[in-house]
Amino acid sequence: MTDKSTQINAVLNKDLEKLLVKTGQINDFLGGYIKCMYCEDVINYDNLSIMIPSNKGGHTTLHFCCNNPECLSKFRIENGNERH
Repeated sequence: MTDKSTQINAVLNKDLEKLLVKTGQINDFLGGYIKCMYCEDVINYDNLSIMIPSNKGGHTTLHFCCNNPECLSKFRIENGNERH
């Protein structure tokens, strides 16, 4: 059994770019238009913490969470991973 709190999935910068090209979001990312879904800070290579895929109509779009502890806490709460 895998413990979700210890599971780590990582994406290298070069792989992130390929993923963003695939989802059609590379220009927005490089242009500073991708924002954290919680605090709306601009997401970049340095502050990107979590990518959340959303599939609608056969097209995948990524949503992002920055590395701000408050945003990460909101993500954990929304996804039922908050430790008590």
